[in-house]
Amino acid sequence: MKRDVLLIFIVAMFFNAKAQNSIIIPDANFAAYLQGIVPTAMNGNQMDTTNPSVTITTDTIIAQNISISDLTGIQYFKSLTYLDCRGNNLNNIPPLPHTLLHLCCFWNLLSSIPNVPNSLQYLDCSTNNITSVNSFPDSLRSLILW
Repeated sequence: MKRDVLLIFIVAMFFNAKAQNSIIIPDANFAAYLQGIVPTAMNGNQMDTTNPSVTITTDTIIAQNISISDLTGIQYFKSLTYLDCRGNNLNNIPPLPHTLLHLCCFWNLLSSIPNVPNSLQYLDCSTNNITSVNSFPDSLRSLILW
């Protein structure tokens, strides 16, 4: 009996630990896109944030014109250097990975520019509704805001 209880406890702890590494991607269009580029990390609209395709191997995300309104989850892509999310319905951009070099977010609904990582070199936020601008990192080499 004690052995059965111990086994059930270990199995429950395993599934609980696995669930804690998973986040919900609230935007159905972004979740569908991620299912295409990191399928081993996705289970429906849940993403395993410890999966190597999220933490190590994905350096480019090109999610253009697919009606995304929420990029929640993007911060877990620890090797991301290039993000192109132009032509969507974004009102804001969540925290970005500290490895990001290139951000293209024009043709959205942004009213302010997000806080960008110190690594960023290229930023295009043109064709938005920008009314406020934050300071930019010294690493920034190209900025397009018209």
